[in-house]
Amino acid sequence: MSKQPLIPKPKVKKPSKATLSNRADKLAMQACHARGHCEAVGWIQNKGFNHSCGGRLEWAHIKSRARKNIRWEPWNCIALCHCCHRFFTQHPDLWTAFINDYDPNRWEYLNRRLRDGDKPDAEYWIQFYKEGREFDYKSCPEVVGATA
Repeated sequence: MSKQPLIPKPKVKKPSKATLSNRADKLAMQACHARGHCEAVGWIQNKGFNHSCGGRLEWAHIKSRARKNIRWEPWNCIALCHCCHRFFTQHPDLWTAFINDYDPNRWEYLNRRLRDGDKPDAEYWIQFYKEGREFDYKSCPEVVGATA
């Protein structure tokens, strides 16, 4: 019996980190935009500032998107109109006040996640968003303990 030459398996090229990061960005942004409205509507005006909410929805991060280990987490994202996003970028002290009014436990949760120092996992978040999953960060033990 003659041996047939082995046929090499085609190599499957794994996407680069940049490609995975771009895919995760796109899916996280789409999920954020699906909220359909500016989540800061009325807050700035109620604080006495002459500001009008408007413009396209943007994907804003509670903690900087440069912090890769929490960049794509849905509880680090908030939908803001262009005007509110720009306003808060120019007034970081008011951003902190807004988030504390919006959901005070997010700061602590996100700070803990940053201290954990997990490596960013774009592939996990790509799968998370493709499956349409939702995550309620309030059910995390760290947050439940913070609210008790």
